[in-house]
Amino acid sequence: MTPSVAHILGGDPPRVWSFIVTIFGDLAREDDRYISSRTLNRLTAEIGVKPEATRVALHRLRKEDWLESAKFGRESHYRLTNKGRKLSREAAPRIYGDTFDRPLWMALYDPGSAAPDGLRILSGMCLVAQEQKGAWHRYPTCPIWNGSCCDCLSYMNGAASFCVCLMCPIMF
Repeated sequence: MTPSVAHILGGDPPRVWSFIVTIFGDLAREDDRYISSRTLNRLTAEIGVKPEATRVALHRLRKEDWLESAKFGRESHYRLTNKGRKLSREAAPRIYGDTFDRPLWMALYDPGSAAPDGLRILSGMCLVAQEQKGAWHRYPTCPIWNGSCCDCLSYMNGAASFCVCLMCPIMF
């Protein structure tokens, strides 16, 4: 794993299934595009995934009708199924488009506490979707900091509380 990949991952184990689907969605969305198991292992190894974990993820993706396999010589090759191509096409505008169908918020939180569900950017910072499932709530005023905000998104889960608002003191 390269130092830059290690920095981006921040020590969090990658989701192998999701990473493999991303590879196929980016590189092999067409019907005739296969990716060899050797290439997949090289790509997943770059983010610290062992070949065994890649094999398990490929098996699950085949079982869930995302991928199909074929042998070319002695090596297995994989491609998206019709279902996998359809789902990849549907997701492409959301992933690569200029707009997003719901607001994203940048959440700053105490790195020593549990992070809210979202895409971790750096220690203590992540992106979360406004309609994230769980205990995210929108308030006209911040219930954590009692601040008067124009808009506030707060997450409360037991001892962990996060406020996502540019007007709240936690952001500064």
